[in-house]
Amino acid sequence: MGLTETLLWCVVYVAVLFAIAAVGEARAAPITRHRALRPAIYAFGLGVYCTSWTFYGAVGEASRNGWDYLPIYLGPALIFGLAHPLVHRMVRLGREHNTASIADFLSARFGKSASVGALASSLLVLASLPYIALQLRSAAASLEILLQRPIEFDAALACAIAFAAFALLFGARRPDLGTGNRGLALAVAVESLVKLVAMLAIGLFAWGLWTQMPEGERAQAPAALALAGSSLDLRFWTLTLLAALAALCLPRQFHMSVVEAGRAGDTRTARWAFPAYLGVVALVALPVALAGTARLPGANPDSLILALPVDAGRDGLALLSFLGGLSASAGMVTIASLALSTMVVNDMLGPLLLRKGHRSSEEGLARRLLTYRRLAIVGVVALAYLFHSGMQAPSGLSSIGLIAFAGAAQLGPALIFGLYWRGASRPGALAGIGVGGLCWVVLILAPAYAGLAPIAPAGVDPFAFAALTSLALNTFAFIAAVAFRRTGLVDYIQADAFIRAENAAQERDPVASGTRVADLELLLMRVLGEEEARASLDSFESALGRELKSGDTLTPALAGLAEARLARSVGAASARVLMTRVVQGARISPDEVVALLDETGEKIRSSRDALEESERSVRFYTDNVPALLSYADRDYRLQFANQAYLDFFAIDRSAIGQPMSAYLGETEFHQRKGFMDAALQGQRQEFDVTHPDARGRDRIWQLVYQPRIENGTVLGFYGVYQDVTARREAEIGLKRAYETLEEKVEARTAALRAESQARLELARDLEIARREAEAATASKTRFLAAASHDLLQPLSAARLLTSALEQEMEAAGDRPRDLARRIDRAIENADQLLRALLDISRLDAGGVTPNLSVFSLGLLIEDTANQFAPRAAAKGVELTSVANRLSVYSDRGLMTSVLQNLVSNAVRYTETGRVLVGARRSADAVTLCVYDTGPGIGEDERERVFREFERGSRSTREDRGLGLGLAIVDRIVKRLGHPIRVQSEVGHGTCFQVVIPRASGRAARTNAGSRRAGASLDGLRVLYVEDDPGVLEAGVDAMRRWGCEVEGVPGGKEAMDAFGGNAPDVAVLDYQLEEDETGPELYERLCLQWGVRPPGLLATAERGAAVRDAAARSALDVLSKPLAPAALRASLAAMKRRAGRGA
Repeated sequence: MGLTETLLWCVVYVAVLFAIAAVGEARAAPITRHRALRPAIYAFGLGVYCTSWTFYGAVGEASRNGWDYLPIYLGPALIFGLAHPLVHRMVRLGREHNTASIADFLSARFGKSASVGALASSLLVLASLPYIALQLRSAAASLEILLQRPIEFDAALACAIAFAAFALLFGARRPDLGTGNRGLALAVAVESLVKLVAMLAIGLFAWGLWTQMPEGERAQAPAALALAGSSLDLRFWTLTLLAALAALCLPRQFHMSVVEAGRAGDTRTARWAFPAYLGVVALVALPVALAGTARLPGANPDSLILALPVDAGRDGLALLSFLGGLSASAGMVTIASLALSTMVVNDMLGPLLLRKGHRSSEEGLARRLLTYRRLAIVGVVALAYLFHSGMQAPSGLSSIGLIAFAGAAQLGPALIFGLYWRGASRPGALAGIGVGGLCWVVLILAPAYAGLAPIAPAGVDPFAFAALTSLALNTFAFIAAVAFRRTGLVDYIQADAFIRAENAAQERDPVASGTRVADLELLLMRVLGEEEARASLDSFESALGRELKSGDTLTPALAGLAEARLARSVGAASARVLMTRVVQGARISPDEVVALLDETGEKIRSSRDALEESERSVRFYTDNVPALLSYADRDYRLQFANQAYLDFFAIDRSAIGQPMSAYLGETEFHQRKGFMDAALQGQRQEFDVTHPDARGRDRIWQLVYQPRIENGTVLGFYGVYQDVTARREAEIGLKRAYETLEEKVEARTAALRAESQARLELARDLEIARREAEAATASKTRFLAAASHDLLQPLSAARLLTSALEQEMEAAGDRPRDLARRIDRAIENADQLLRALLDISRLDAGGVTPNLSVFSLGLLIEDTANQFAPRAAAKGVELTSVANRLSVYSDRGLMTSVLQNLVSNAVRYTETGRVLVGARRSADAVTLCVYDTGPGIGEDERERVFREFERGSRSTREDRGLGLGLAIVDRIVKRLGHPIRVQSEVGHGTCFQVVIPRASGRAARTNAGSRRAGASLDGLRVLYVEDDPGVLEAGVDAMRRWGCEVEGVPGGKEAMDAFGGNAPDVAVLDYQLEEDETGPELYERLCLQWGVRPPGLLATAERGAAVRDAAARSALDVLSKPLAPAALRASLAAMKRRAGRGA
């Protein structure tokens, strides 16, 4: 497989992942609500655990060290399968506390300690950078293996850029990471599914190779020897422990397990789905390792999963394996860089910025941190790339993975203690993580990158010894710090917040033995007031699920609830100090005193600033209200006025506090005093006053006095002035308009009456014009019907006579017969011309109304093919129809014309080869197809051939048609609403396709068998009724030459006496007969006389809906005039078989 093709597949795959992530972001809410899809995405998302180490390295580990590869899968499977309550607890608490990373989780658990979060973040960054570099290296190496040659560009750099871009676009879209990224989670789940499919495909392929190898070769395979020589020793169980802890503590695993969890209950599906996923991957590694080491003994074991299909020449399987490995690397790098950037910003950079005084609004800070998080993603991936490029890492993929696992596992003791031990505290977490991390660096990380093995006693696996030593010292340091360091109230409160739901039994443990609920109740009443304190205690009882009594001992759970309630009123620092007064034995540290002073000072400044801001806001809004606002007290003193009020009375703010009479004047004040007194009695007053504006113009003002009442006492009243001059003037105008309204109504009524009369006259004129147009159309339709009958009757007779002449001259030699054929062809051309002109005239005049019904398309195809078979055979062209049982919903008569024109054109323009007629079905439609091997139609001619008198430019002169067939087809399909398509290649043929609606059921066949031209008609008794003597004579002569016993009569009287009054085998009737009787009417009368209904054929030049309906009611077949001898003979043969008289 070439480089270009491989890169193209990579680009397509990455583009698909981007599209999936975009869809997931756009439809985040429906995905979150979906009960089945959400848990499935969550379970597959956990598959990010399977990185390139597990995809490639597990096979290599199995090849080198046997069963040592299995613990990597066994540990997480045991955690999710057997320790599911632990996982569920971690996910639930993480969602409740909106933690964005495992560092956030530990920080929140241990007193919201920034130092715990920073220490955990530093350790995970140090452990993860080589692991991310491993993914970049494996992606680049797998590309070289796939191409089987070195590549000229830096593939690791390209992967790093793509992975970072994916994390930026779908992982760092918004500041709040606690809500998850549904698009990213969906893309990771799809990647996990691709990995699983790739592993299964390679595993089955490898198993097939393995089973085909000779027994001796299989026994000597390196992997088989490694598996046989390995045992479940200390290293095996140590790796299982590390993998179990890593499944909880790795940044990417915590992110997918907790941050991206839609519901905590989704872990129930993951409880079995994730172990099943790991089991399948672990099982597949075995046959790949066995077959790979046997078939490719010198290959790098880490590359066997890709090298095996490449060596076998299975390019598609190799590409699938490569994409699976790419998915493993992409998922890990994307999620790990996102999680690490979150920890770096939230737990390291964010607290540092706040301590240095970087303060802004909450939104501004969040946006700034989001920018830093994006930069951190780029920085993490860039550092990993530099590590890949410039440092010498251990040779095996599994070595790097185990080092990262051992580093992440150092958070395990703190995590598990924090989930289940109420006494676990911040000092313990700092001591445990610090000591464990230091031991990991000294005993494992540094020796590994120095090319040395960890120090261990003789006979003990060095890595297992170093890992267990670091975890043991980690645990010991944690317990010792908790035992010898005082546990603060904050630790108690946070421990209660994380543990109280599952460990309610521990709620009885007191904070201090002398502290009672009564003490807490007294504190709440002093701070909150009696009513609010009672409400708070009631809420505490509901939360704890028990009644609180004054003599009960204060518990950590109750202390935590009380401090949280106080913090909402006085702040966190103040609440903490207040709680120390209640909890006996608790001491307040100097840092907490400083925090209290800072908070109190901040509250004072905030209160003063808030008051000033409130005053500015009130002044701003009232000054911009389009009204005059004021407030006066009970002594009629102005206490407030907006700027518009001050400007209106030409006063300034010095008037605030002065009597209103000072600026109103004694006269105006006494005029309003009665309204003011009523307002001070609690009654709303509303009246109008007139006052000049700044230009001296009198304006009308509506004045409202609204009393201000508090606790039943009127303290003053508000004054609201609104300019209602325009409203009052409008009211006066309305009054005047009402006085003249009656005159206007009468005038308008007269105008409407005149307009109505004019419209009536116009309607009468339009009705007369419509009737005249309908009469003209009806006249034209009658003319076309008459023309159809009268013009085509002579041609019908001529064609029948020509057929008879040709038979008579069979013995006379080729030239007379050739002349007869030329005469017949000339008549046929005239026939087709008249038919086409009449059809186009009817279609253009709107005289054709579709008669939609369900009918058998297969029968229509069969009849048409039989009709044109003689003409095709005469040219040496093979005409074939494909039988089917499809039914369609359309107009059978019009579709017959469409198909006849298409087949006629195909036969006419095909010199050699074949014409094929058939149909293809789809969900709700059937496509009628007519193929030919003719000269084809150029692309520039495909629209032009549907015009009148346009012919194919590549046809022979002898077979060129009239140029009207496709014009008729185009008009009919447009009338029916059926799309038509043309596919053609010059020199190779043409295909016309008409799309017809498919019927829900199948139409019954109206003919018992197909109409085969050339079947024997000997002895067939035919009654032929035709009022035109020439057509009658020609028809009788032709049918007698075919061996029929024919009685030809001009009308109904003679028909009654034909064959001695007995029924014939077949009846052929013209539509328009003597005395205005129609063929179907005569047929019904004859059937009553005969007592049977022999098959009947209606021969007519008319093609209207009435003719088709009449024929259908009498179950008569229809044959259009002028009668083609071949078509008439085929119809008679079909009816003979129906009558049961022929084969």
